[in-house]
Amino acid sequence: MRKEDEKRIGSHSVSVLQGKRKVCYVSGQKTNLQKHHIFHGTGRREISDRHGFWVYLQAKYHSAALGGLHAHPNSGLDLQLKRLCQREYEKVYGAEAFFEIFHEDFIPFKEEEAIKMQKQMWSVIWFINVCRGFKDKNNVFTSDEYWKTDEYWANDARKPLNRCFLCEYESQFGEVEECIHTKPNWEIIKTTDEAEKQASYAMDNIGIEKRGFEVWEKVGIPGIICMPLKKNKKGAPSDWRETKCPKCGRECYERPIPKGYEGLAFEKALCTECAFEVERKKQKGRKNMKAHFEGDKDVIVLKPIQKFCNQTNKEWLKSLSTEELAEELARIAEWDREQVKKAKRTVGLVEFMKQWLGEKHKEKQKK
Repeated sequence: MRKEDEKRIGSHSVSVLQGKRKVCYVSGQKTNLQKHHIFHGTGRREISDRHGFWVYLQAKYHSAALGGLHAHPNSGLDLQLKRLCQREYEKVYGAEAFFEIFHEDFIPFKEEEAIKMQKQMWSVIWFINVCRGFKDKNNVFTSDEYWKTDEYWANDARKPLNRCFLCEYESQFGEVEECIHTKPNWEIIKTTDEAEKQASYAMDNIGIEKRGFEVWEKVGIPGIICMPLKKNKKGAPSDWRETKCPKCGRECYERPIPKGYEGLAFEKALCTECAFEVERKKQKGRKNMKAHFEGDKDVIVLKPIQKFCNQTNKEWLKSLSTEELAEELARIAEWDREQVKKAKRTVGLVEFMKQWLGEKHKEKQKK
């Protein structure tokens, strides 16, 4: 690739990882600094300089003679920096563009794979709790059982960090001390119905907890707690407190965070009508999204609008390749879990599946 054709996100004066800050990337100190070209070796030092793939390091972290990263190439800090640069570059230009430059892939475990495996784990936990609920609602299937049930994961060496595939992915870029990703609180779950709800929520919200509103739209975490209007309630539980909506000033009730949403950071609390209006306005420019109430009008969340195609579910399944069919069957618990819950109380799972196969296939619109 010619120099003038290269796609860049940094330069010889602007680091991809540090910008123009002249401090040690590891310690933050300003003394005894050396410029480290992250991709080093024949021809790569110049490429690193042009693309901004460099950082400042103190000599003790840099020099091979002092035991720095050059003494341990392609491992530890050296490898982490390469992976961080690759991730930042791929955010803008994609994996193929990065591979064109270096002809190597330094990130063996991809984010897409981690998300897929995390969803599959929660879908299995959800489905087993649905099945157990027919016989014994107190026989909860937890994530601990999941790791013990599968022979492959019974080997501790194969388990992901913190029993979380997203933590395993993030550990490629630095130290991960604790898991902060969406997961059920098994200590308070007593029935399979509660486990279903928590596993379903975790499956729909693969992402990061406790990091504020900036990640909500990415992972779908609800952003507004709804406060019931006083005019719509005849009396209220003892743990509800009378207050006024900060937006419209009408009297409403402030209440504890709804069950299943504990531990999440919320943008604000508004009366139910104002909350819905705020989310409705967010839909402008997002024609494939629609605001919905969740948890008996506890929270507001945006969800993709579903459209119908002309095929039945049976015809749609027949049209898939073997690999696509295997993937869809593995995710069958994820598609129509609400209907499966209803089947428990009505026609039964077998009759439900017969009816589902004859229905028009629902397909989420692409963004």
